[in-house]
Amino acid sequence: MDALAAAAPVLLTVATGLLVWRVYPMTLRALAGRLRRGRGLAGLLGVLRALRDPAGGAVALIAVVLGVSMAFMGVGLGTSLEATGRQAAWLLNGAPVRMAGPRVSDDVLERIRRIDGVKSVARIARVADSQALTVDGGERDHLGVWVTEPEVLAVYRGTPTDPGLPAGLFDDRSPSGVVTGGSAPSRTGPGVLDGVGDVWLLGHRRALPGAGTPSAWVLVPAGGWGPDGADLGSATLALVAIDDDAASQSVAERLRQQFGTADVTTVEDRLQGGHVPATRGFQDLVRWGSVLTLGLMAAAVVGADLIASRSRRETLNLLRAIGMAGRDLRAGVAWEVAPALLLALVTGAALGTGLAALLMVTLDFSFITGATAVFAVDPLAAGGIVVLVLASFGFIVRTAGARMTRAAEEDR
Repeated sequence: MDALAAAAPVLLTVATGLLVWRVYPMTLRALAGRLRRGRGLAGLLGVLRALRDPAGGAVALIAVVLGVSMAFMGVGLGTSLEATGRQAAWLLNGAPVRMAGPRVSDDVLERIRRIDGVKSVARIARVADSQALTVDGGERDHLGVWVTEPEVLAVYRGTPTDPGLPAGLFDDRSPSGVVTGGSAPSRTGPGVLDGVGDVWLLGHRRALPGAGTPSAWVLVPAGGWGPDGADLGSATLALVAIDDDAASQSVAERLRQQFGTADVTTVEDRLQGGHVPATRGFQDLVRWGSVLTLGLMAAAVVGADLIASRSRRETLNLLRAIGMAGRDLRAGVAWEVAPALLLALVTGAALGTGLAALLMVTLDFSFITGATAVFAVDPLAAGGIVVLVLASFGFIVRTAGARMTRAAEEDR
């Protein structure tokens, strides 16, 4: 089953290439009909020749579709895995810098704030492993309880994994507002939370970045926990936002110097230090496979054109008989080759991107990335594929035109 799943993209691509081969003559006939009504004789002759004797036949067309689709699929998978790994790093760290270990008392908090490059700091503490939350209708869920302070909104703001906590969470209101998350049911409205009393459910979030939350949790403002509020001075976790012009590694190093027993990490540490399952090797495998496929595709296209060049002598004789110049010769070759390449390029790009998106959605890559898949495509890499295909097209037109011109000069 795994072998079939691995071969499915290639088989689907070959089947699509055969379908494109069936559609290709209809495209050429429609194009020839438009050129007959115009003045492009060289273009018309090129299209008619492609219709009568396609350069390389189905093999060249399928090679382009296969090469482009595999390359675009590789770009989609590689970029998506990289983006997913980075998101996992941000979910683990929560902020540019994360400090865990010693208790973050008010004095420690103030020392952190005075460090050069620190923009804001928020403490998060877990105060209960399992508290019952009862909602209307008597439904009860047991949730882990986390408390935090209003500064967490500023720390999360602008990060890729900002959970978008409601600002009303820290309003001085009765009943106190809370946010549930993880596998807890998504609800809004009134409820009763053990240790707090009456609460108002403000919404649900998938994760609380940086906190390592349990599967089902509830976030409570520190002032709303217990009769006197939670003592965040006993918290052992601080999330640190940095200034725009500051470097996270520099800020982290200053924190390590001041708090030697603290576990200080940055997002870059998570990516490079193995905290997130390695994705680089898999990305390299996918990308180098794409490059190899593209290289084989270019070789197949150029080889097919070299074979087809032998039969272009008839076209050369016809163009010479009506007195066409070298520019017209190249135009004829361009019109002969361009429809197949462009049709294969568009089809391969759409198919490869779709396959990458399908694989990211249907397959579980969490063992590689450590997070739920995020689909992304690197526009520069995708543009590079298009440039390579167009460069192959330009090479074919230029060399074919040069061969035909030399042959014409030799026959004079």
